[in-house]
Amino acid sequence: MFARKPKLGMMAGVFAVSIGAAPASLSMASPARLEFLETVDVAPRVFAYRLAGDFSQAGRAADAPLAAVARASVLHIMKQQVTVADYGRCVAETKCAAGAPLENFDPNLPAVQLSWQDATAYAAWLSAKTGETWRLPTDEEWVFAAGSRFHDDALLVAASRDPSVRWLARYEKESEQEAVNQRPRPPGAFGVNEYGLLDLSGNVWE
Repeated sequence: MFARKPKLGMMAGVFAVSIGAAPASLSMASPARLEFLETVDVAPRVFAYRLAGDFSQAGRAADAPLAAVARASVLHIMKQQVTVADYGRCVAETKCAAGAPLENFDPNLPAVQLSWQDATAYAAWLSAKTGETWRLPTDEEWVFAAGSRFHDDALLVAASRDPSVRWLARYEKESEQEAVNQRPRPPGAFGVNEYGLLDLSGNVWE
C-alpha cells in the first residue's frame, strides 16, 4: 500500500502513500489506465505511537516509549494492497522486475515475494503514470492508517538482565495469535478498518 501527499493548490503485500505532485515532465495517465488505483484519505488526529528503534533501560532491552503523536495533515493512502495484476502492469512496461513468474499467481491476489527495491520501483512507475509522487508509508504513517487494526507488539515486561524473560514473553505473545490460513486471499477478505482500508489484519507479512 502506498501513500500520497495532498496536492497544494503501499513483497510482502504492498501499500503506498502519495506525497505530492510530480515534475511536469512526467506524463499524466488517463483515468481509464488507472482504474485499479483507489485511495483513502485518513483525517488528522492524535494517535498512540510506539517509537521506532531499539531501546534500553539501565543497559537492558526495554519496550519503546509510547508517544501521543498529533498528525496535522491528511494521509492519502491506497485502499488495498497492490495486486498481481497491478504489479504486472509495471512489469509489462519493463519498469519493475518480474521476480517470480506472475503467471503462477492469481492476478486478483496481493503481489507477494517483492523486495523493498521492487516496491520502490513500482512507486516510481506509479508516480510517472499519475503525475503524483508515490512512496511506501513510514512506520508512523502505517500505525496512523491502521487505527484499531494495529496490534502493539510491545512485550510489557520490566527490563531484566536475564534476556530469557523477554524471549519467553515474545514467545507467549506470538503463540496467543490466532492461526490463519497463510495463503494470500483476494482484497477485502480480512475486512475493512474504520478509515476504509482493507486487510490490515490479514495474513500477508508487511
